[in-house]
Amino acid sequence: MIFDRKEYHRKFRREIIDIQKLSEKTYDAYSEQLELFFNWCEALYFYPEEINSQEAIKEYLAQISNPNSMNHALCALKKFYDDTLGTPLVVRYIKYAKKPQCLPEILSQEEILRLYNCIGNEKQKFIFLLLYSTGLRKSELENLEEHDFDLFRELIIIRKGKGNKDRQVPISPIIKEMFFRYKEYRNEEVKKFHFQPIYFFVGQFGDKYKSVNAFLKTAAQKAGISKRVHEHLIRHCYATHMREKLIDIATIGQLLGHAPN
Repeated sequence: MIFDRKEYHRKFRREIIDIQKLSEKTYDAYSEQLELFFNWCEALYFYPEEINSQEAIKEYLAQISNPNSMNHALCALKKFYDDTLGTPLVVRYIKYAKKPQCLPEILSQEEILRLYNCIGNEKQKFIFLLLYSTGLRKSELENLEEHDFDLFRELIIIRKGKGNKDRQVPISPIIKEMFFRYKEYRNEEVKKFHFQPIYFFVGQFGDKYKSVNAFLKTAAQKAGISKRVHEHLIRHCYATHMREKLIDIATIGQLLGHAPN
């Protein structure tokens, strides 16, 4: 049996994007999970709206071994059944899987310095210091435009961050200084394009720069750091080192863009 997936996705997209005003990235993540669920429904020869009890949903979720993947699937199904099909009781009382609590391997401040010294060029050094001194998320860094830097007030304006929220992040005088140095580097970098790139950190073809994890991995190898170094770890290092300086948790959470409890 084959059903009309496009119609389900059309209705789901209208709800997520047009009504709830969530991001394309959020929709894509939900949509990917729905496709897997639709495959399961087709294999068992029934339509998604024919499910009228939690047991069938639980049977589908039980085959997903990874707790994170299971929770992503359940989140998408809750949105689908509640907001698109209008049958929330099918999924409302299903609980999310308990995720293992693993503490990230934080870099010491000495390792941070070694890592910085092994980073290649002006752009990469600026990105690294920006991540470490502000705790920006990967998507927030990638989406930065030049006008988001308010150097007079020593702030970066994060527009439509996680949860579609704006926030302000303070920057240090060192970041201001590196901003101008990188601007000179960037001016030379963008001359090869026949257009003015939108994003402040420019990729190979004038789009978003998405190679941060690659240069962090290379720098970590050069610095002799065996820990897995990636963008989100630098965010954890920022928060941890801020805490070690006795800055309170609420302030750190606000700077990181966490929703208040």
